[in-house]
Parts: sequence; structure tokens; C-alpha cells
Amino acid sequence: MKVRYLFIILLIGIASCESSEPKQVTAVEITENPLDVLTKKISADSSDAFLFHERSRIYLFDNQIENSLADINRALQLNGKVPLFFLTLAEIYLHMGQTDGCNLALQKAAELDPTNSIPYFRLSELNLLLKDYTTAMMYADRSLAVNVVNPDAHFAKGLIFLAKQDTANAIREFQFSLDQREDFIEPMLQLGIIYTNQRNPLAEAYLNKAIKTYPDLHKARYQLALYLQDNNQIENALKHYDTLLMQVPDNKYVLFNLGYLNLVYLNKAEEAVKFFDEVLIQDPNYVDALYNKGRALEELGHYLNAREVYTEVLRREENHALSIEALNRLDRRR
Repeated sequence: MKVRYLFIILLIGIASCESSEPKQVTAVEITENPLDVLTKKISADSSDAFLFHERSRIYLFDNQIENSLADINRALQLNGKVPLFFLTLAEIYLHMGQTDGCNLALQKAAELDPTNSIPYFRLSELNLLLKDYTTAMMYADRSLAVNVVNPDAHFAKGLIFLAKQDTANAIREFQFSLDQREDFIEPMLQLGIIYTNQRNPLAEAYLNKAIKTYPDLHKARYQLALYLQDNNQIENALKHYDTLLMQVPDNKYVLFNLGYLNLVYLNKAEEAVKFFDEVLIQDPNYVDALYNKGRALEELGHYLNAREVYTEVLRREENHALSIEALNRLDRRR
């Protein structure tokens, strides 16, 4: 049983190299915290709406939602005619899960500046999230009517078509999006996923492009490894999984697929058990990993241990067909 999750892992790597030679410090540069700088500016001039907006954005980035909302509301009290303020308010409401407030804020931003494509694009995104695909498409088209060079709106349309299972039009819109912004990673990934599911070699081309453009983007490399695995390019798939294992050693999906490849393709059941055990450390409720551990133990001839594992799978998932079949198989060995 394969697991096909597209995972998103954001890592910031900090590498430092220091010489053993003594260094002379000639100057010390002290950079003040931007939040402190803004707070001082606001103390000096509390009538500047843009200062409150700027601080609201910093609070939002730091996930300090209440402070962010307080500052954007103060900015709007001082100047309620700035579309940008309503875009930020909409973003805050979305973080809070208040979709009605988000919708009203975006509508106000569009009303204040009908020539700005961004409020319409974000209204499209919001309605896509709410699964109102007709309204989402209307706003995406309105965004494109305002600005024809609009890769975000084309991407939104691609997602809408994909949600409606219209793959051909989704591919077209994702390609339009890439034509307008060649380094736009999301349509690259979506095309890679679509072509992976179709077992189309174009998947490899798009995913390699994504990796080349963003070498540290783990989800692109993972998707490429999946494509190679599904197309029996096991050696190449392993290379990408090994790279991922160095970058994200605790990722359960990477560990699971390495276990699966060792079990099914490499006939290394003992190695597979190790990988499945690592998965279960990360997620004790990962039933597929538990079942495949049982398979590996069975391959090793550890039938009693395998039986215990299959029985545990059925405790967690009563009708797990493969475990029932495995226990019946073990019974026939008696």
C-alpha cells in the first residue's frame, strides 16, 4: 500500500564556518528591532495610519493576531479609504477563520479601487476555499479582466477546474500561469502532480524544473521521487529519497516510502522493518506503516511477531482487508 501525500516542510538552514584564527572586531553594528522602531515612530506620531498598518503586518507575520487586528483597526479609524488596509484586514480575518469578515473586507477593497486585480483574485481564492466554484471562477475572470497579465488568477482558475475534475482546463490554466511567471512554483508542482497521476513523462520535466528553480523545496523532490517510484525507476527514486532523508530525517512519508521500496523492490525486509519502526516513532497511528512492518516480519519468517502486528492493525482499523488476508495466510501455515 503506497502513500501519496504531498507534504510541505519549511526548513531554514543556518550554516556557519568560523576560522580558528583570531579576529579583530573593528566595529559593532546594532540593528534595532523593526517592531521597536515602528512603536517609537507611532509614539512620536500616533496620527499616521500607515505606521499602524506597517506594524499590523509585522504582528501578522509573527502570528500575533490580536495585536495585528488592533493595529489595522486603528489604521482604518485614521484613514478608511486605503484599499491596502482592507486587504490586510481580510488576511487577518482569514487567519481567524472568519470568512464572512474576510469577504466583506475584500469587497470593500475592490469597491475602493475597482482597477486593482488583487481583491478580485483573493475573492476567488476565498470562494474556492468555501467550495463555491461558480463565484470563485467569476472573481478570477474579473481579476483577469482588470489585469490580463495575472499569473495568480490563472493559477486560481486552474485550481477551480481541478476541484471540478476538469483536468484538461486545469492544465491549460496552470500553463498560462507559468507562461506569465516562469518561476511560479505552485503551478509547476500542480502540473507535476497531474502528470504523475497520468504517468506522463512530463511530470519529470516539471518537477526537475521545480527542483532546479528551488533546490531546497522538499515537496518538489518528494513528488519527483513518487513519480520515479511509480514508474519503476527505483534507483533514481531512492537517490531522491536519500537526499530527502538527509534534509528532513524525521519525515514519516519519506521514511515510509523508503521502507516500502526496501520491502517490495530491494528484498531487504530487515532494513524495511527499521524504516517502518522510524515511521511509527513519528506517528504511532500510521496504520499502513504498521501493516507493512507486519509484511516485512512475515518475509523474515518471524510469523509470531507478524501475527501480533497484523492483530494490532485490526485493533486500530477493524476491517483492514489486507491484515485479515495476512492472518488467514498465517493460519494456513499451521
